Amino acid sequence: MKIIYLLIVPAFFLILAGCSGAESAEATMITDSLKKVNATYLSQLEQKDQQLKAIEEKSARMAGLQDTVYILSEKLRKIKLSQGYTNPDKQNAALKKKEKDNAKEIEELSNALNEKEKQARELDQQIKSMQSDMSLLENKAKEDELAKIKLENDLKKTQNGLSDLSPIQVSSVSVKFYRNGLGKSAKNIKMAEFCFLIGSDPMTVDGKKVIHACIYNPEGLLYTAKEDTFTTHRGDIINYTVASQIDYKKDLTIEDKCINWDIDGTKLTSGTYKVKFYIETKSAGEAEFIVP
Repeated sequence: MKIIYLLIVPAFFLILAGCSGAESAEATMITDSLKKVNATYLSQLEQKDQQLKAIEEKSARMAGLQDTVYILSEKLRKIKLSQGYTNPDKQNAALKKKEKDNAKEIEELSNALNEKEKQARELDQQIKSMQSDMSLLENKAKEDELAKIKLENDLKKTQNGLSDLSPIQVSSVSVKFYRNGLGKSAKNIKMAEFCFLIGSDPMTVDGKKVIHACIYNPEGLLYTAKEDTFTTHRGDIINYTVASQIDYKKDLTIEDKCINWDIDGTKLTSGTYKVKFYIETKSAGEAEFIVP
């Protein structure tokens, strides 16, 4: 047995190539919606940052006002105590005179205290209002984030639907030839075994997947029977050489998957051959191999 490793032809996703006008318009609409959601989300984050800064500033101002109210209250209390307010019966002419002298200061302090308390109440209401607005903004941001994720998933699904390539691809292909007898010529090959890896894709649903292999001789002619056909996602009917089935799981890369091609009496010739793989209804990669 001889193992030949193949030159893999890279596969590139042609996201919008060959798609109808309606499909392209759908992808464009989803992309535009995603851009708008992103812009709104970023704007809300900026508003949230500004709201937080404003709350911090008002909270600092509130703390300052509370300190001022305390100082004024203490000053007013001490003045009243010094004038005998705690025991009016002990007031005498001297205290009354002092009270008269300090009446203006007491009035100013009382007015200042009332004003500061009023400012503190107003500021407290503003902070509560801003915290309520912040809560609403956070809820809206969460809703927009979920909408953004949904749009991204919808866009990916749409792109996968428009592409002619399968989101799960075949790679690292090798081939073994089995011959009749001891002859090493190409005409003695009775079976070819193709082994390869199959990648994973988080958007592809788990389950049974059919792999079709189309094998072409050096002249570009396909080895197939007329009744061996499958239909692509675009409705094209394609003949294939051999098919197999895998149990696909999106969180697992399948290793050493093999497809056997029974030559069925067909005489091969030396030269460069090509094999193309399809998973379900889409192209999954191709490679060349040499028959010595």
